[in-house]
Amino acid sequence: RRRGISLSDLDRIKGLPDPVTLKEAIDEFLRAKKADVLDSERHSRTLTGHCRQFEKAIGKNKLIAQIIPKQINKWIRSGSVAGRTQDNRRASIITLFNWCRKNEMIPNERLTAAERTDAPKIKKKRVAIWTPTELRKMLENCRADYLPWLVISCFAGVRTNELCPVTRKGVGKDPLRWEDIKLDWETPHIEVRPETSKTDERRLIPICPTLLAWLKPLHKKEGRITPTKAPSKRNHNIPSITDELAQAAGVKKWKTNANRHSFGSYRTAQIKNLGEVALEMGNSPQTIKNHYYEAVQTCEAEEFFALTPKRIARSLRVVA
Repeated sequence: RRRGISLSDLDRIKGLPDPVTLKEAIDEFLRAKKADVLDSERHSRTLTGHCRQFEKAIGKNKLIAQIIPKQINKWIRSGSVAGRTQDNRRASIITLFNWCRKNEMIPNERLTAAERTDAPKIKKKRVAIWTPTELRKMLENCRADYLPWLVISCFAGVRTNELCPVTRKGVGKDPLRWEDIKLDWETPHIEVRPETSKTDERRLIPICPTLLAWLKPLHKKEGRITPTKAPSKRNHNIPSITDELAQAAGVKKWKTNANRHSFGSYRTAQIKNLGEVALEMGNSPQTIKNHYYEAVQTCEAEEFFALTPKRIARSLRVVA
């Protein structure tokens, strides 16, 4: 003390990070996330909301290196929120603490305080899917330029954000293109390139006979498959494509991710091979088992994959 040496000075001598307040850490973290054009706006808003709530609960002047799992656990479960919300909060704070560790704001330990928290228990819900009757009505009424999106997402499980990726400042994933649809190969398939894949990993999806029948008259050889406007995008009072299709299907609102969930459910019932479906969808076998195993009966899968162009009375042109 006589020499003006503080405990933080000794910590730096021992190689520990300089003291950083929670507010300082969050400010830098959110600036970095905002500058990351590959990060979606929705994810950025979620992180901002959770981090600011966490800062208010813990105290902005609290040193981030001194925060313990007990404090994080208390905030995660505050407010009598559902298990899914608790899990989302925990995921956001783990992302924050991992970033701080990477940027030497907290000790470089194997697990951060956020990672040492208890994982919330989540009540599992059955994923929403389309019945064969609902999909039939959508296929009959879908606009021609969005028909490729509908059939590829329903009969191959390709994510909508892989077909219609959202860009920020002109930067984002490269959409699936007609060149990626290999109809003339011995085994027709879709190649989801790393530049397109949500997981940045290449995967090959076999084209089933139903999808092949739809794609033959639609294939344009090259260029992006879908319009730049996302199917769920609304323009003022003009309904979105998904609004139109939900109305055609006779449901009150669009079932989020139901195209992909439908493929996973009916495909699993059709081939009964969790590993193969996992490869096609870019998920783990455990995820496929949790969401899609025994979700539908084999007879329903047969009805779903029987929806070929010959059995659909299109009110609009088939060729986009």
